[in-house]
Amino acid sequence: MPRMIREKDSSSMCISICRRHCRLSKQNSYISKDIDTLTKLCNSLKIKEQDRITAQTTCMDQYDDIINKDYELNDMIRTIFEKCKQYDREHMFDQVLEHLFPTKTYGYLLRQNRHKQLVHLEKIVTKLKSLGESHGLYPLVDRLQKQMQSIAQSIALHKNALRMVQAAKAQEQIAKERVCTQYAVNYFNACAQMGKKRAARLFPKRISRKVAENIEDKK
Repeated sequence: MPRMIREKDSSSMCISICRRHCRLSKQNSYISKDIDTLTKLCNSLKIKEQDRITAQTTCMDQYDDIINKDYELNDMIRTIFEKCKQYDREHMFDQVLEHLFPTKTYGYLLRQNRHKQLVHLEKIVTKLKSLGESHGLYPLVDRLQKQMQSIAQSIALHKNALRMVQAAKAQEQIAKERVCTQYAVNYFNACAQMGKKRAARLFPKRISRKVAENIEDKK
């Protein structure tokens, strides 16, 4: 009995084996509606596989955007810290560094996870606003808020992309299960019509591409 395709096989492998089966059936003049049914299911699986690949590509792109905006936000934190230091040097009696950064360092902000980092940055925004619109550091409020909103949006897009990947994987799995089931149906129906020995000719052997490319003349 030929080895049946399995749900744990990749979609590409399932599609390849089914294509070979349909080709062998045609070469052996085996005509059956089962072949048409399997072809349609394989075409559907191809679409679902591509949908999953597209969703995964989008997810990776969104992740890259988050990382890039992480760098930008961290640079913004450093900029605010340095501007506070510069302001304190120029205004001895109006110190702001310790007000915005109680520990007089920013490293802890860079090491925090994104959620905690954004929470702390909201506090810095509030402290910057408390300085008043006429304060020399007040323009940093708008710049920081834009950076925070940008990364928050990217995080939301990435979460949505993850959901799309899971949905695409589920749809692909359903399509693959239908292909596997129909492939088995094709085999048993072919056996019923032609007998096991002749039916075996219609179902390809499972070999690796390396073996197929280096096959010898002998059997």
